[in-house]
Amino acid sequence: MLGGLADARSDPADAAPQRRGLVCAGALAAGIVGAHTLGLGAHAPFLIFALACCALAWTLPRRASQWSLALAAACLGAGWLALRTQHAPHDALERHLDAHEPRLIHAEGVLRRDPEATQRRGALARFTFPLPSVRMEVRVDTLLGGDGERIPARGLLYVRTDSAPRPDQLRAGDRVRLQGWATSVAPPDNPGAPDMRAWAAQERVAGWARVPTQDLVQRIDAPAPALTEARARFLRLRAQARAAAGGALDHAAGAHRGWGSPESDAILRAILLGEREHALRDVHETFTRLGVAHVLAVSGLHLGIAAWLLLIVLRAVGSGVMRWEALLVALLVLAYLFLVPVRTPIARAAIMTLVFLGAESTGRRYDRMNILGWSMVLTLLWKPMDVFSPGFQLSYLCVGALITFTTPLRLRCFGPPPAPDTVRAPRRMWEGVKDGACACVVAWVVATPVVAHHFGVIAPLGAPLSLLGVPLAAAALATGFLTMLVGVLAPPALIVLAPMVHAPLTWIAHGAAWIDSAPWAAFDTPRVGALLTVAGVLVGAAWLRSGTVRLRAWRLHAATLLLALWTGWSWLAPALGRDVVLRIDMLSVGDGSCLLVRTRDDAFLWDCGSLRISIGEEEVPRALRALGAHRVRRLVVSHPDLDHYSGAVDAARRIGLRTLIVGEAFTDEAAALPRGPVAFTLNTLTSMGVRTEIVRKGDDIPLGALRAEVLWPSDQATRADTTRLSSNDESIILRIGAPTGAGERVLLLTGDAERIALRALLDRPDPPRAHVMEIPHHGSAAYAGIAVPFILAADPDVILQSSGRSRLDDDRWAPVRGEREWLVTARDGAAWVEFLRDGSIRAGAMRAPARTVTPRQTAPAPAATGTLMHP
Repeated sequence: MLGGLADARSDPADAAPQRRGLVCAGALAAGIVGAHTLGLGAHAPFLIFALACCALAWTLPRRASQWSLALAAACLGAGWLALRTQHAPHDALERHLDAHEPRLIHAEGVLRRDPEATQRRGALARFTFPLPSVRMEVRVDTLLGGDGERIPARGLLYVRTDSAPRPDQLRAGDRVRLQGWATSVAPPDNPGAPDMRAWAAQERVAGWARVPTQDLVQRIDAPAPALTEARARFLRLRAQARAAAGGALDHAAGAHRGWGSPESDAILRAILLGEREHALRDVHETFTRLGVAHVLAVSGLHLGIAAWLLLIVLRAVGSGVMRWEALLVALLVLAYLFLVPVRTPIARAAIMTLVFLGAESTGRRYDRMNILGWSMVLTLLWKPMDVFSPGFQLSYLCVGALITFTTPLRLRCFGPPPAPDTVRAPRRMWEGVKDGACACVVAWVVATPVVAHHFGVIAPLGAPLSLLGVPLAAAALATGFLTMLVGVLAPPALIVLAPMVHAPLTWIAHGAAWIDSAPWAAFDTPRVGALLTVAGVLVGAAWLRSGTVRLRAWRLHAATLLLALWTGWSWLAPALGRDVVLRIDMLSVGDGSCLLVRTRDDAFLWDCGSLRISIGEEEVPRALRALGAHRVRRLVVSHPDLDHYSGAVDAARRIGLRTLIVGEAFTDEAAALPRGPVAFTLNTLTSMGVRTEIVRKGDDIPLGALRAEVLWPSDQATRADTTRLSSNDESIILRIGAPTGAGERVLLLTGDAERIALRALLDRPDPPRAHVMEIPHHGSAAYAGIAVPFILAADPDVILQSSGRSRLDDDRWAPVRGEREWLVTARDGAAWVEFLRDGSIRAGAMRAPARTVTPRQTAPAPAATGTLMHP
């Protein structure tokens, strides 16, 4: 669309020497990145210096003034970011909240959107108790004190209530009073997780609130200032418009009579109204892996298609409206913003489109790259943290590349296009296919390094699938808009339109799933650093610019070779240093357990579960990729409790899982409950090509040059106590010995072992000793009576506890705390321990400094075992 708006009046050649917009945009972004990286908090000196540089630019020659203007933009970016993210207003709601300790609040505010019913995510969510839940966004302006005092406190609060929507549902624009437990935005808990504090400060998001029941969120009728009342009326009107559009789509969904599917309904609502339904989750993941997620997200593509459709209609009407094109397209953009949720991608696209429309309406020649730069400046002034988002980077990078490289690539590949009035319609369509192919290739080349950096995936089919997907998206948008209009004016006519909309979308969803099932459709990548990403974009742009493989282009060939060597070295080099023999990374997953155990050349996951069922979708794969272990081929599940394997199915494909290692209790429960979560997990992983292996006491699990010895569970025939074990007492207990220059260092993993298992190991002639130990049953003090003697016998130097805050700092563990390093995910975030070759132990966490632990004892060498795993 941007190319269509920038017609003959755009003249890059005339304006290229004065691309001040592009220079200012680059400098502004550099200033923001530098300030965020260095953690600069002072804003006044930078803003004052920016004003001085601007004043100086007026007195200097052209080239010097351009440098002065760039310096001013960089200082403006640094100061503006500090002002927006480091300095909360005196009446900010977050000043009354804490990131780790929930606080009871009584607050008043205005609902920004209609409350939305939510569903639990994750493949195993169907096996959890389906508690109804409602999500709201409340713009708080007042806190109520215990004595009725009204305290000004402003900020956006995301509210969740554990109850079903009421018949008298609250609506957007309603003034409400709520009571619940609230926390502010916390720092990241796991490697690779984004730090949302600066983003929240930019958006004035105060935090999250948990309300036990929706009855504690009450509509109130209280006088409000005129501006607040006007905003509330606007929100109500907007919600009513969205409800009318959604109702028309619901009528269409009821009229398609088997032509569609839940996926087609979800896709249609996503591309028209920006809604994110539960049925869209799998489709969105598939489209993301294939490199065509932009077809689903309401963004610049959809806004451009809508504007293009309007231009077609206007030009079909006649030449009398041609002079009003820019104004009418601008009104369409504003109307679309009114209808869909104003999320950052659509707002960014609106800014870009409106800036180009403004340049077009002047009737003067302009440089498209310069205009793109000014739109980028406006976006960053609106949301400076947006410079770190993949959407921002992909939007401006792809549009800039399309403006710069599409036409030259078209000329090199297909020659100049014929004049439109000299060829017939089929030829014009074929020429359009050529233009689209060149545009898709250009966008794919510059976007691939950025996508690999942010999402860890390379989609080789992204360009051809985009060439197919964009026309289909345009057709779906056109028929979708017509469906909404007909659904409001003449609902019976939907019986004709519904198949035209839903059948193609169903085919798209099924076709994408079929393509994604192929092993060559997408490739997951290791971590891609920022410098490597920039180098990849520059080399890709150089190839698009030169478009030659001639030997005389030796600089480009040398740069490509260096990039390939750099990529191979960064991907194939071991993530651990040469002095590390064994490393344990305990991820922070709340009430659950997920530990990465690895040497320099091998690794396995110890459990992968949580009561947050969806940790395997993004949280675990993202953390493993940040740790340099994006491929973990084996998962050891200690026992069949949901909080130890709930993320396995979701994470399996992302981490390249090939082997599931379990005890007999796991397969026994799957056989006893063939429709239960354990059986579902086994069957699903088997269908994905993951094989299952069973281990018993005395077996070994190889770990590079090391071995993990299975100490428990024992066969019933060999136990002194022949009573049936509980699920927890069936937990696998592993002992991993790592040889060092100062003797063997031992890791002990205990799962949820309880009384019988721990007592059996204590009663052995040689109770296991360890230097690092996973505390039994997440540190539940209910079993401290047996766990305390067990820990005293093992005498570890470091204790790892993966648990929620309910099991933090229990006094019943006081006898074993002593001088031990005790790392708890609920307090410290993700934690890690390393055994070094000199025998020392190094430990740390996301929120705890690294320190070296001197071992107090040397564990005896283990007894020899000769049994291997039983498939």
